[in-house]
Order: sequence, then structure tokens, then C-alpha cells
Amino acid sequence: MMNLVKSSLLAVLLLPAISSNASAALVTVDAANFGIFEKTVSGATTIVSHTTPDNLPRYDLGSPFSDTTTQITIRHYFVYDLSQITGKIVGATLKIFSPSDARSPNETDHYKISAVSTGVDVLTNGNSSAAENLAAFDDMNDGTLYGQADLKASTITTGSILTIDLAGALADLNAKLGGKFALGGAIDPLVSQDDGSGNLLVPYYFTSAQNSTDPVPQLILETAPVPLPAAWTLFLAGAAGLSFAKKRRLAA
Repeated sequence: MMNLVKSSLLAVLLLPAISSNASAALVTVDAANFGIFEKTVSGATTIVSHTTPDNLPRYDLGSPFSDTTTQITIRHYFVYDLSQITGKIVGATLKIFSPSDARSPNETDHYKISAVSTGVDVLTNGNSSAAENLAAFDDMNDGTLYGQADLKASTITTGSILTIDLAGALADLNAKLGGKFALGGAIDPLVSQDDGSGNLLVPYYFTSAQNSTDPVPQLILETAPVPLPAAWTLFLAGAAGLSFAKKRRLAA
């Protein structure tokens, strides 16, 4: 009985130490896949295309060209493999490396990072139908808002780094542990200005990403191990119960 009491006391003394060792850790995950969906509207015709595994990956955003008759809009996606992540994700940050100068007629543009329900296979392969491509393009801007940032062409310069807090993604990240997690990015609203010559000046960021030697877009995750105190509480409760039962037998 004395040994049981000593063991219980030792467990109580060790519990704070065990709890303090269960600290959070930072894990960096490189994008497993990334690319763009490009929507071109010319008159009554709408075409959506996207990069495939055979293309050099890109993460352009905005519009490389638009005028009064044709509007081109680009949104992008990132896919991350979470199969090696353990514990619970308690913090997440998206880290994007700008490969070249941005351009925009606006002082500030609004960048939204959203959940996508489109399957990873549709995002990453080149065999999707026109309807699937259009649905995926729309999907990149209508899901749960994960995070957002103001973009400024004056500060998104070659070699600059953009970080976005993804507090809104924590529930979905934990639900995707062991699998793949995708998110979409869009400038919303996409505000243009007419230059007076029939051309529209439209925001365009992260250009020439396919030629960049910078790291791919990264997900910085803060993870915490599964807490241990609950298991120790059960152990101590069991030990206390055995002690009480022993005392009752001795008193009988």
C-alpha cells in the first residue's frame, strides 16, 4: 500500500514537468502542388484554363491583360500534404515569396485566402471539363475565409515576402490531418481603371512565378501535442480509489 501511495505522490510531482514539456512546435510545409486558373471573358465567350503538371507551376494573381472587350482574371491554389503532421494545429501562417514586381493602379488591393471544396485531382490535373474548371475558378473565392491581407504594389517587390495569418483555417487543417489540404487565393474586388485608350489597368501580383528560384509557397504550422494530464488524472483517481478501498477493508 505504501508503494502505491509513493507512486501516486511521484505522479503528482511529475505532472507539472510532463505538462511543461508538451510545448508547441513550428513545422514548415512546402506546397506539394500549386497553380492558377485563368478565366477569359471575351464578348459572350468564357474560357477557363489552368496549369497542369506538364506546365511550369505559377501563382500569378489578378489580371495580366484586360480591355473594354476582353477581361482576363487569374486566381490561384496551393495544396499541402499534411500526412507527416502530428498533434493538434493551433496556429497557421501562409508564406509567399514574391518572384517579381507587382503592378496595380490602386494604392491597395484586397487579397482573400479561402477554403476550396474542389477535389485536389481537379485542381492539379489537365483533364477536367470546362464546367469543372469554371466551378473551380469560382470556388477559389466563395469558400470559408481563411485569412486576408492588403496588397500594395509599392511594397510587393522582387524578393519580398508576404505572410498571412490563417486563423480561419484551423478547424479545416485539423480535419485534414493525414491527408491533403487545399486553399484558394483571389483579389476581391478586382478594381480596374480605364486609361482612356480602351485599356483597363488591373492589379497583377506575384508575376513570373514559374521562373522564380525562391522557395515555393509555404505553410507554417504551430502544432501542440495531445495533452497528457487527462491520462494522469485517471491514473491518480484509480490510485486514490484503491487506497480508499484498502482503508475500508482494514477498518472492517
